[in-house]
Amino acid sequence: MYSFLEKCKNQIRYFDNGLTVICNSNQIRLLDLVLFCGDYKYVRLKNGILIIAIDKQGEKEIIIIGKTEQIKKINSGKDSVLEVIDSDLFIRLSYSVDFLFTYIGVYKISSGADVWRMEVSDVKYLFTEEKTYLVRGSFIEIISSDSGAKNGSFDLNLLGTFQDGATKKKIQVMHFCGVHKNTLVVTMTNGGILLLDTLTGKPVQFFIDAQMRLNLNIAEDKSSLYYGFNHTTFIEIDVEKREVIRKLNIEKILLDSIDSKILKFVNYSIVQDGLIYFIAGNDTVGFFDPVIEKIIWKYKFEFEQKGTILKAESKGLQVYEDSLYVLDTAGDLHIFQKS
Repeated sequence: MYSFLEKCKNQIRYFDNGLTVICNSNQIRLLDLVLFCGDYKYVRLKNGILIIAIDKQGEKEIIIIGKTEQIKKINSGKDSVLEVIDSDLFIRLSYSVDFLFTYIGVYKISSGADVWRMEVSDVKYLFTEEKTYLVRGSFIEIISSDSGAKNGSFDLNLLGTFQDGATKKKIQVMHFCGVHKNTLVVTMTNGGILLLDTLTGKPVQFFIDAQMRLNLNIAEDKSSLYYGFNHTTFIEIDVEKREVIRKLNIEKILLDSIDSKILKFVNYSIVQDGLIYFIAGNDTVGFFDPVIEKIIWKYKFEFEQKGTILKAESKGLQVYEDSLYVLDTAGDLHIFQKS
């Protein structure tokens, strides 16, 4: 259970490798140590490396703060950092001069050049130490993370189409969820879950009726189990056994547990210590115990500012040590302490 601790105005917190970075509207600090003052575009923190992007006359200057507290600056033009790999490498999103083509690549800071760069049709990707997974045209492509060499591909046209209201659409990638051993886990735009062999590029299973477009997460580190908690569905799959363990319609659970006459759909969820933390509707946070299939705790917000809702995204819902952090669109961070 959690009890409300405090509300911090205009604040976001990021956690990684024991570091806590606090971002206010014009200041970034490592707990009480001020790292940067001024306007910034975005912040990335991973593997103990902090990247701050500053807008300078329409172009971005990237400030990189490593574990040794040395600061490097590079001009990235109109490119964006998607993910930090280490103090010398990051994934970046870039464009052609006319903005007609989009690229994802690995950029090496020390050499000032791309290790590799690929034209993509979608910004969705998954980077791992050995392989990177991208969407290029109608294909999921598997490439070497070191060199960008193509290792395999899968033609999404083989999955066919689905009915979206009155429109028939091709089944496309919704989200790359993770890799277990040699199996890539992907949610699709029709709500299906695709399991793809990373060695051959061939599908090993397609759960077409999973009803899980988003919010499918690994149950625990290195586990073959994945939990999905999205909209009105809970699903548990075993990637190694290639089977659905459980699938529940959670409408009644949501209605019975959340004090509302109107059904509040699950918009976002994460898994931490075997529990599923979620945001439902625009104003409710809670957690679901998949073992007993019940919502154990929930909290409904009453916002001061009209139009404020909870941010259903990764920085909007975080669990760290004994605290739960929930961000709203007014920029306020609500902190709950485990009781």
